[in-house]
Amino acid sequence: DLIGFFLQDEIQLFDKLRLIAGIKYEENSFTGGDWSPRGSLLYSPWDNHHFRFSLSKAFRTPSFVEDSFRVVKTLPSPLPPLPLIVVVGNERLDPEDMTAFELGYRSALFNKVGFNVELYYNDIDNVIENVILKKTLPLLISWKNDFHVIAKGIEVSADYPVTPWWILTANYTYQEVEYKRINQDVGHPSTSSTFGHDSVLRAVSLSI
Repeated sequence: DLIGFFLQDEIQLFDKLRLIAGIKYEENSFTGGDWSPRGSLLYSPWDNHHFRFSLSKAFRTPSFVEDSFRVVKTLPSPLPPLPLIVVVGNERLDPEDMTAFELGYRSALFNKVGFNVELYYNDIDNVIENVILKKTLPLLISWKNDFHVIAKGIEVSADYPVTPWWILTANYTYQEVEYKRINQDVGHPSTSSTFGHDSVLRAVSLSI
Protein backbone atom coordinates (compact mmCIF):
# COMPACT_ATOMS: atom_id res chain seq x y z
CA ASP A 1 0.00 0.00 0.00
CA LEU A 2 1.19 3.53 -0.79
CA ILE A 3 -0.21 6.89 0.29
CA GLY A 4 1.28 10.38 0.14
CA PHE A 5 0.82 14.07 -0.47
CA PHE A 6 2.82 17.00 -1.88
CA LEU A 7 2.73 20.70 -1.03
CA GLN A 8 4.50 23.53 -2.89
CA ASP A 9 4.52 27.31 -2.74
CA GLU A 10 6.32 30.13 -4.55
CA ILE A 11 7.44 33.26 -2.67
CA GLN A 12 8.70 36.49 -4.25
CA LEU A 13 11.53 37.43 -1.88
CA PHE A 14 12.80 40.44 -3.84
CA ASP A 15 12.17 41.96 -7.24
CA LYS A 16 14.55 39.54 -8.98
CA LEU A 17 14.68 36.69 -6.48
CA ARG A 18 12.07 33.97 -5.97
CA LEU A 19 11.89 30.97 -3.64
CA ILE A 20 10.05 27.79 -4.59
CA ALA A 21 9.69 25.38 -1.66
CA GLY A 22 7.88 22.10 -1.39
CA ILE A 23 7.61 18.97 0.70
CA LYS A 24 6.41 15.46 -0.10
CA TYR A 25 5.34 12.78 2.37
CA GLU A 26 5.03 9.17 1.33
CA GLU A 27 4.09 6.15 3.44
CA ASN A 28 4.32 2.55 2.31
CA SER A 29 3.81 -0.88 3.82
CA PHE A 30 7.49 -1.85 3.38
CA THR A 31 9.51 0.85 5.17
CA GLY A 32 6.99 3.23 6.75
CA GLY A 33 6.93 6.97 6.06
CA ASP A 34 9.49 9.39 4.59
CA TRP A 35 9.58 13.17 4.15
CA SER A 36 11.17 14.63 1.00
CA PRO A 37 11.74 18.40 1.22
CA ARG A 38 12.95 20.47 -1.72
CA GLY A 39 13.67 24.11 -2.41
CA SER A 40 14.91 26.33 -5.24
CA LEU A 41 16.18 29.91 -5.38
CA LEU A 42 15.58 31.59 -8.76
CA TYR A 43 17.54 34.75 -9.54
CA SER A 44 16.94 36.75 -12.73
CA PRO A 45 19.26 39.78 -12.71
CA TRP A 46 18.63 40.67 -16.39
CA ASP A 47 16.21 39.77 -19.14
CA ASN A 48 16.86 36.26 -20.51
CA HIS A 49 19.40 35.46 -17.77
CA HIS A 50 18.20 33.12 -15.02
CA PHE A 51 20.21 31.43 -12.25
CA ARG A 52 18.88 28.59 -10.09
CA PHE A 53 20.11 26.83 -6.96
CA SER A 54 18.20 23.76 -5.79
CA LEU A 55 18.46 21.46 -2.80
CA SER A 56 16.29 18.38 -2.40
CA LYS A 57 15.97 15.14 -0.48
CA ALA A 58 14.49 12.01 -2.05
CA PHE A 59 13.95 8.35 -1.18
CA ARG A 60 13.50 5.12 -3.12
CA THR A 61 11.40 2.47 -1.43
CA PRO A 62 12.57 -1.15 -1.84
CA SER A 63 10.58 -2.92 -4.53
CA PHE A 64 8.35 -5.92 -3.89
CA VAL A 65 11.05 -8.19 -5.34
CA GLU A 66 13.78 -6.73 -3.09
CA ASP A 67 11.54 -6.89 -0.02
CA SER A 68 9.31 -9.97 -0.32
CA PHE A 69 10.31 -12.06 -3.34
CA ARG A 70 11.00 -15.79 -2.98
CA VAL A 71 11.77 -18.34 -5.68
CA VAL A 72 13.60 -21.68 -5.79
CA LYS A 73 15.36 -22.85 -8.96
CA THR A 74 15.69 -26.64 -9.14
CA LEU A 75 17.29 -29.13 -11.50
CA PRO A 76 15.25 -29.55 -14.71
CA SER A 77 13.19 -32.69 -15.20
CA PRO A 78 13.64 -35.60 -15.54
CA LEU A 79 16.38 -35.02 -12.96
CA PRO A 80 15.46 -34.99 -9.28
CA PRO A 81 14.10 -31.55 -8.29
CA LEU A 82 17.08 -30.67 -6.14
CA PRO A 83 17.36 -26.92 -5.35
CA LEU A 84 20.19 -25.06 -7.10
CA ILE A 85 19.41 -21.42 -6.31
CA VAL A 86 17.19 -19.85 -3.67
CA VAL A 87 16.33 -16.14 -4.07
CA VAL A 88 14.68 -14.39 -1.10
CA GLY A 89 13.77 -10.78 -0.40
CA ASN A 90 14.98 -8.84 2.62
CA GLU A 91 12.25 -7.33 4.79
CA ARG A 92 14.83 -5.35 6.78
CA LEU A 93 15.96 -3.12 3.91
CA ASP A 94 16.09 0.64 4.46
CA PRO A 95 15.01 3.01 1.69
CA GLU A 96 17.72 4.44 -0.55
CA ASP A 97 18.04 8.14 0.21
CA MET A 98 19.53 10.90 -1.94
CA THR A 99 20.51 14.48 -1.18
CA ALA A 100 20.76 16.45 -4.43
CA PHE A 101 22.37 19.84 -5.11
CA GLU A 102 21.90 21.63 -8.44
CA LEU A 103 23.21 24.91 -9.83
CA GLY A 104 21.83 26.05 -13.16
CA TYR A 105 21.97 28.90 -15.66
CA ARG A 106 19.49 29.48 -18.49
CA SER A 107 19.53 32.16 -21.16
CA ALA A 108 18.39 33.03 -24.67
CA LEU A 109 21.57 34.00 -26.50
CA PHE A 110 21.07 36.69 -29.12
CA ASN A 111 17.36 36.38 -28.32
CA LYS A 112 17.44 33.28 -30.48
CA VAL A 113 19.45 30.37 -29.03
CA GLY A 114 18.18 28.68 -25.89
CA PHE A 115 21.21 27.89 -23.69
CA ASN A 116 21.18 25.86 -20.46
CA VAL A 117 23.93 24.71 -18.05
CA GLU A 118 23.33 22.43 -15.06
CA LEU A 119 25.87 21.42 -12.41
CA TYR A 120 24.76 18.68 -10.03
CA TYR A 121 26.03 16.74 -7.02
CA ASN A 122 24.04 13.74 -5.76
CA ASP A 123 24.89 11.98 -2.50
CA ILE A 124 23.11 8.61 -2.42
CA ASP A 125 23.13 6.41 0.68
CA ASN A 126 21.88 2.89 1.49
CA VAL A 127 22.02 1.80 -2.16
CA ILE A 128 20.37 -1.62 -2.49
CA GLU A 129 22.52 -4.37 -3.99
CA ASN A 130 21.88 -8.04 -4.73
CA VAL A 131 24.32 -10.25 -2.80
CA ILE A 132 25.20 -13.93 -2.55
CA LEU A 133 24.73 -14.98 1.07
CA LYS A 134 25.66 -18.64 0.60
CA LYS A 135 28.07 -19.80 -2.10
CA THR A 136 27.54 -23.55 -1.72
CA LEU A 137 24.59 -25.38 -3.27
CA PRO A 138 21.91 -24.33 -3.08
CA LEU A 139 23.11 -20.76 -3.64
CA LEU A 140 21.30 -18.22 -1.47
CA ILE A 141 20.79 -14.78 -3.06
CA SER A 142 19.17 -11.75 -1.47
CA TRP A 143 19.49 -7.94 -1.24
CA LYS A 144 21.00 -5.55 1.29
CA ASN A 145 21.89 -1.86 1.73
CA ASP A 146 25.45 -2.10 0.48
CA PHE A 147 26.67 1.11 -1.17
CA HIS A 148 27.21 4.82 -0.67
CA VAL A 149 27.40 6.62 -4.03
CA ILE A 150 28.38 10.13 -5.10
CA ALA A 151 27.42 11.18 -8.63
CA LYS A 152 28.46 14.61 -9.92
CA GLY A 153 28.65 16.24 -13.28
CA ILE A 154 27.56 18.88 -15.75
CA GLU A 155 24.96 19.02 -18.51
CA VAL A 156 25.02 21.63 -21.28
CA SER A 157 22.32 22.03 -23.93
CA ALA A 158 21.47 24.50 -26.70
CA ASP A 159 18.36 24.83 -28.86
CA TYR A 160 18.24 26.72 -32.13
CA PRO A 161 14.89 27.20 -33.92
CA VAL A 162 15.83 26.95 -37.59
CA THR A 163 12.19 27.30 -38.63
CA PRO A 164 8.90 27.36 -36.66
CA TRP A 165 8.70 23.57 -37.08
CA TRP A 166 12.42 22.64 -37.00
CA ILE A 167 14.56 22.94 -33.84
CA LEU A 168 18.22 21.98 -33.75
CA THR A 169 19.27 20.66 -30.30
CA ALA A 170 22.77 19.86 -29.02
CA ASN A 171 23.62 18.27 -25.64
CA TYR A 172 26.79 17.49 -23.73
CA THR A 173 26.95 15.48 -20.49
CA TYR A 174 29.91 14.76 -18.22
CA GLN A 175 29.42 12.61 -15.12
CA GLU A 176 31.67 11.06 -12.50
CA VAL A 177 30.40 8.28 -10.23
CA GLU A 178 32.31 7.08 -7.19
CA TYR A 179 31.09 4.69 -4.57
CA LYS A 180 31.96 2.79 -1.43
CA ARG A 181 30.60 -0.29 0.15
CA ILE A 182 29.19 0.64 3.52
CA ASN A 183 32.15 0.84 5.95
CA GLN A 184 34.83 0.16 3.31
CA ASP A 185 36.19 1.49 0.03
CA VAL A 186 35.43 -0.54 -3.08
CA GLY A 187 37.60 -0.84 -6.18
CA HIS A 188 36.13 -3.77 -8.08
CA PRO A 189 33.05 -5.35 -6.52
CA SER A 190 32.53 -9.08 -6.85
CA THR A 191 28.80 -8.68 -7.46
CA SER A 192 26.96 -6.54 -9.95
CA SER A 193 25.92 -3.06 -8.89
CA THR A 194 23.40 -0.55 -10.13
CA PHE A 195 26.20 2.03 -10.25
CA GLY A 196 29.15 -0.20 -11.21
CA HIS A 197 32.71 0.71 -10.27
CA ASP A 198 34.08 4.24 -10.13
CA SER A 199 33.37 5.59 -13.59
CA VAL A 200 33.29 8.60 -15.87
CA LEU A 201 30.55 9.19 -18.41
CA ARG A 202 30.83 11.57 -21.37
CA ALA A 203 28.01 11.91 -23.86
CA VAL A 204 27.36 14.20 -26.78
CA SER A 205 24.13 14.21 -28.77
CA LEU A 206 22.69 16.21 -31.63
CA SER A 207 19.00 16.21 -32.54
CA ILE A 208 17.63 17.56 -35.78
